[in-house]
Amino acid sequence: MKTFILIIFMAILTNGCSKDNGEPHKASESTVAAGHDEHGASGNENRPDELKLPENLLQLLQQEMQQIESGMQLLLNYLSRGDAKNAADISMQIHNSFILKQSLSKEQLQQLVSLLPTGFIHMDRAFHGQAKKLSEAVAQNDFTTSIKIYGDMVQACVSCHQQYAQDKFPGLVTQSKK
Repeated sequence: MKTFILIIFMAILTNGCSKDNGEPHKASESTVAAGHDEHGASGNENRPDELKLPENLLQLLQQEMQQIESGMQLLLNYLSRGDAKNAADISMQIHNSFILKQSLSKEQLQQLVSLLPTGFIHMDRAFHGQAKKLSEAVAQNDFTTSIKIYGDMVQACVSCHQQYAQDKFPGLVTQSKK
């Protein structure tokens, strides 16, 4: 049963995260922690509903998505092998993967935060929170919980792509309408 679940997650991950046609990614599962208070608020409640960023920010977002995608693939391999140490390490790397926060000045970061839709920010915070929970579960050798959390993370990727990267992942848009 666990193998079957892992195969399904791998299929979702492959279809939802690795399709690349050379265009910058329009969505990411990271960037949120930067510029927000402990409750996730940025002070800008008049946010756009769409994810529209300048080219330089899209390129950084693409780098971050690629790192997360690689981490998710490694994580699946480690989880399916029962390699708790490496799975915990990768989970924390995903949790801490805030390239944009590390690469931008304070002013650029504030600009980015003002451009991100509230829904995107909430999805991002939840995704990184799940990565931390996964690291904690796998560190305790709780692979049943770890696999469930991993599945939740994959679903978060798919949901974000459906909402904020429809042009990048048109197959997900079709699937969501069925």
